[in-house]
Amino acid sequence: MQVYQERRKIHRFLRSRPVLIFLGLVALILLISSLRMVWRAYQASNAREKAQVEYERLLAQKTRIDETLGDLENSDVLEKEAKRRFNITSPGERVLIIVDREEEEGLMAKPPHLKLWNFVKNFFE
Repeated sequence: MQVYQERRKIHRFLRSRPVLIFLGLVALILLISSLRMVWRAYQASNAREKAQVEYERLLAQKTRIDETLGDLENSDVLEKEAKRRFNITSPGERVLIIVDREEEEGLMAKPPHLKLWNFVKNFFE
């Protein structure tokens, strides 16, 4: 009988409000921490995907640069690239620059304040 009474005391203690509230708080804290871990894992997965895309982009850029460097070992390609980038000419060559009429008119247009000044000057002449 005494064993039964002691078990009953233990059961009453474990089912008391303070113990149940404490266990509920522990369960809530564990739930919140597990949700935080899930959120961090999700963020890490997104960051990894972004890093993978950036890595592939850089790898493609490296491949293009390596191809360009391989092409530049050829003297003809090197000369063409220098002409393209730096407007270098070989001896006896001439450079021809073609300007569109519309661009030329846009470049040669007078600023608005000069137009006004010319109008005032012409008005009093």
